[in-house]
Amino acid sequence: MIGIEALIGVALPIVIEFLAKYIKSSSGKFIIALVVPLLAGIALNFEGLSVIDAEAVLASGAIIFTSAQGIYKLFFRDSKIQKRIVKL
Repeated sequence: MIGIEALIGVALPIVIEFLAKYIKSSSGKFIIALVVPLLAGIALNFEGLSVIDAEAVLASGAIIFTSAQGIYKLFFRDSKIQKRIVKL
């Protein structure tokens, strides 16, 4: 069964593309592509006013990052949707 992390990773390439479209450097775009899944991992493991388990946060962030990169490289890169986002 697919976890919630993988499903979030499917939707993130569009969000990351919107955030990174004004950044010219590839390292800056990579940092955004790394930070956004980590923030999503924190949000998934947030209980009350604190994050309970740092290992769970990193695991969730890694799964989200991996699935987002896979979806981006397989389906999103050089697609019509990406070209429309870049033109906005």
